Amino acid sequence: MAREASEASIKASQESTEAAIKVSQESSEASIKASQEGIARADEISREVKDRADVTARDLQAAINRVEVLNLEVKRAAEASASEIQEAIARAESVSKETKEVAEASARTAKDMLEELMRAARDSAEATVKAVREATEASSRIARDAAGVSITAFKEIISRADISNRAASEAVESSLTEYEKLWRESGLKEEELVEANAEPAALNGEASVAEEETGSGGTEVNAGNKVEEETEATDAKVMPKGLGREPKGRIEARLESLAKMYEAKRVKRAREETKAIEESDTEDTNKEEEQSQDSSQTG
Repeated sequence: MAREASEASIKASQESTEAAIKVSQESSEASIKASQEGIARADEISREVKDRADVTARDLQAAINRVEVLNLEVKRAAEASASEIQEAIARAESVSKETKEVAEASARTAKDMLEELMRAARDSAEATVKAVREATEASSRIARDAAGVSITAFKEIISRADISNRAASEAVESSLTEYEKLWRESGLKEEELVEANAEPAALNGEASVAEEETGSGGTEVNAGNKVEEETEATDAKVMPKGLGREPKGRIEARLESLAKMYEAKRVKRAREETKAIEESDTEDTNKEEEQSQDSSQTG
């Protein structure tokens, strides 16, 4: 009984040992297999990591290379831009200088042309004034000569006729009165003509003639003023103080008064023409000076 129990115990022990050995072997094999699989997996992961690392390194190097290339291109572009900017600045300075020179040349040309026009205008005005003055003087001389001839003719007629009676003297005085009337009407018409032509004549003058006032023209105007003052009382009636004279003396006095009146009107007309020309010339000169100043400021 004890033997059977011992054998059963040994048998159970052997079975247990065998089972333990078997389990141990299986466990060991499973562990070895798991280790081998783990090592293989680790090797695979390591290779993937290595590959990924290699790819990352290559990508990084490529990126670095691209950055370096980009930096080089940016640097070159920046240098080219700086060069172009410098060239543009130089061209702009050159164009500005040329523009300034052209503007200065244009201003000088405009100023020279304006001065030339002003000189031509002054010369034309001086020539016009001179021509008007000469024409006025010639007209005055002709008028004086004509008046002198008329007076001489009347004196000769009076001398030859030797008027001795009042009726004859009254007839002569009546003729003189008609002559005065006709002359006055003619003089008024001439003055109207002068006034109508004074404005166009004044517009033709384009420069100042102030210097010419102090010449012979000024003396003539003063003489005209004096003659006008002497003959103001004779415009309405010629020589009222001569009524008490002899017929021959009254006639001669009236003839002389007529000549003075005619000369005074001629001088007055010349003075009005000269004054109109001077006013027009002064206005034109002021306009030319304003235009010259505007042109200088614009230049």
